[in-house]
Amino acid sequence: MLLFFYLLLSNEINTLPQSQIKSGYILKGISRVYQKPAFTAEPHAKIKGKGYFKVLKAGAKCTFGRWYQITPEGWVCSGWFIPSTSPPGGTFNWSMGFSPGNYFYDIKKYSSLAVTLSDFGRGKFRRLRKLRGFMPTSQFFIGNYPWFRLFENGFISTSGLKPYKHSTLSGLTLKAKELPVAFITSARGTPLLRKKIENGKVGYKPSGQVSQYSIRSIKKITGDYILLKSPKDFWIKRTDASVAFKIPSQNPNVKPDEQWIDVDLDENIVYARKGSKVVRVMLSSTSDETPSGIFRIYWKTVWQTFDRQRQKDAYFLEAVPFVMYFKESFGFHGAYWHDEFGRIKTHGCINLSIADAKWLFNFSNPVLEDGFFSLKSSISNPGTLVRLRRSK
Repeated sequence: MLLFFYLLLSNEINTLPQSQIKSGYILKGISRVYQKPAFTAEPHAKIKGKGYFKVLKAGAKCTFGRWYQITPEGWVCSGWFIPSTSPPGGTFNWSMGFSPGNYFYDIKKYSSLAVTLSDFGRGKFRRLRKLRGFMPTSQFFIGNYPWFRLFENGFISTSGLKPYKHSTLSGLTLKAKELPVAFITSARGTPLLRKKIENGKVGYKPSGQVSQYSIRSIKKITGDYILLKSPKDFWIKRTDASVAFKIPSQNPNVKPDEQWIDVDLDENIVYARKGSKVVRVMLSSTSDETPSGIFRIYWKTVWQTFDRQRQKDAYFLEAVPFVMYFKESFGFHGAYWHDEFGRIKTHGCINLSIADAKWLFNFSNPVLEDGFFSLKSSISNPGTLVRLRRSK
């Protein structure tokens, strides 16, 4: 029935005068976008959602119909992308508007996932192991048994699924002269300490507590302890905090007003910068495998499923939010499967809380137009410069 409808619609499209085409809409799923009116192994971008995309001009015929240019560097081959005489508009801003729902993990040793509705009907399931994360969008019942439909078009039983806890972590947008600051990284928080001198020996006595991810201004760092500005005359242990230091110098490859990203891998601190100015600091999780050097973001995607089930250290993490690649498979992204920011906890990527990942995604380039959820950088829309450094 769907094929018949598509063939009927294709016949109507072919009779539509090219001069009357103003826009196009996605009939189903996702449309791939290419830099030129020619297929390549990987698309330049992907679009999704309701609304009408502006059509700049029609091109030559392609496999499924005709090429249509929707941006100066974006061509789609009609298929599920349907040209229209309607005015453009109504497309969704995925970069700003995407708000992930609740993510779930499975307490069972294995999860059974039906990738498609056809697989589900035939009882064909993938067996997933070790680290797993799912983002359901709806629930339905087969008899008395509840099932989840997943964001990336999969189906899984609700049995054994539990929601991940949302992290409370959020970075600090800076005003003048606020650095250095300490992010409390200990999961149990850290004691506030009073400095005592007894019998000529220096000691520290607990007098209160600071919770995990609290941010405190620093007066000075002395050996294994940090003296806070507030509360006055209180200290914390250096090992319980990551420090966002003052950064006096500007990257020589950056223009005075250019927005860029500076990462201190030793402290797990991400600095969003504009020229020499620090705009925001964020606590992250990295790894000894995270590369150091200077790179540029070459690909941004609002979500991506990480499927590495064939690896020894297997994982399946659906709809990882706000992914920004800067070198090969290394990138920034939100992490919902752990809440241990400030400590080594990754396979090499830079993990951020979802709130901070979304902020950084919209701070960085390339810029995604409405309707686009995935885009690679180009000469006209270059990626943001990223510096990753170690001093230890």
